[in-house]
Amino acid sequence: MAPPRTSGGMKRILAAALSAVAIASTGGVATAETPDDVSYSSLSVAVAALADDDPAPTDWTTHTPDNDSASHLDAFAASGGRTGWFGQSWYDLDGNGCDTRNDILKRDLVGSVYKDRSACVVAAGTLEDPYTGATIRFKRGKETSQDVQIDHVIPLGFVYAHGGWKWDADTRLAIANDPLNLLAVDGRANSSKSDAGPATSPKGTGADYIVNGGGGWLPDNSDYTCRYAARFARVALKYELGLGKTDSVALSKILTQCATTEDKPQPSPPNEAAPASGTADLLTLPQPIRRLWGEIEDWLIEHPIYVVGAALGLYLMATRMTRGRR
Repeated sequence: MAPPRTSGGMKRILAAALSAVAIASTGGVATAETPDDVSYSSLSVAVAALADDDPAPTDWTTHTPDNDSASHLDAFAASGGRTGWFGQSWYDLDGNGCDTRNDILKRDLVGSVYKDRSACVVAAGTLEDPYTGATIRFKRGKETSQDVQIDHVIPLGFVYAHGGWKWDADTRLAIANDPLNLLAVDGRANSSKSDAGPATSPKGTGADYIVNGGGGWLPDNSDYTCRYAARFARVALKYELGLGKTDSVALSKILTQCATTEDKPQPSPPNEAAPASGTADLLTLPQPIRRLWGEIEDWLIEHPIYVVGAALGLYLMATRMTRGRR
C-alpha cells in the first residue's frame, strides 16, 4: 500500500508550480547546483592530499568516547562500540519522524510499498543493486529484511580507525546518518565489505589492533567502481577524513583511471541526482523551510484543485513582473 498523504505525481506537480515561477522570472530553465559536479581527475588530486590520517590507538570496544557535549545525547550508549561512538543505528537525526534506514530504502528502492498506513516503514520494493548489478525484490520480514542492507560507503569502523575517534559526538553521529555516506545494497555484498576501505581495513582488538591490517574492498560490479570511488572520495573530503597513505594512493589511482576512460563529471549518486530541467530542488532548502513546505504540501495534496490554480496564478504573476522589468 502506498504511504498516506503522499503522491509522487502530486509532488512533481508541486515542484513544477515552483519552477514555473523560476522559468518565467529568469527567462530560462530553472537549474540547481549539484554537489557532484566534479571531474574524476579533480577528485583524484584532492584525495591524494588525504594521505595523513590519525590512527586509533585501539579498537572501539576497548576505548570509551566522550559524548558529554552531544546535541543528541539519547543516541549514544554509555560504553564504547558502534553505539557508543556513532550512536544508535539509524537514529532519526533529521527529525522527519522516520529512521535513517527507512529514509534510504525510500530513496533507493523503486516501487516502494509501505507497512499498513505508515509513511515511513518500507515493506517492499525493488533495488537495482549498485554493488552486484543484480535486481533484488525486497520484502520486509524476519527472514528477508537483511537481503537489502544500508551500507556506509566509508564504513564506521574505518572512520573510527583513521581519525573519527578524535571527532566530537555530533560529527560522529552525522557521518553515521549522512545520506551521502549511505546506500541500499545487496546484504551479502555489504557483509563481505565489512569495515574495508579501497585497499585496507582495521584488524584485531586491544593491543593487537591495526588500522590497516586487513584487506580492501571494491564492488564486484565493475561498472559501478568509478561512481563508488567518487562517492567514497566525496564523503572523505566532506568530513576531512584522512585515509592513510595506502588507501589514499589506491583511491587516487582508481579515480585517475576513471578520468582516462570517462573524463567528465561522474554520474550523480542516488541521493544527489540533479533535478530534471525545469524542476525546483527542494532538498537544497534549509531544514525549517523544508518542514514548512512539507506542511503546505500535505494541505495541497488534500486539496488538489488549488494546485493548478496556484501554479497558474504564480506563473501569471511572475510573467507580469518580468514584462514590467523590460
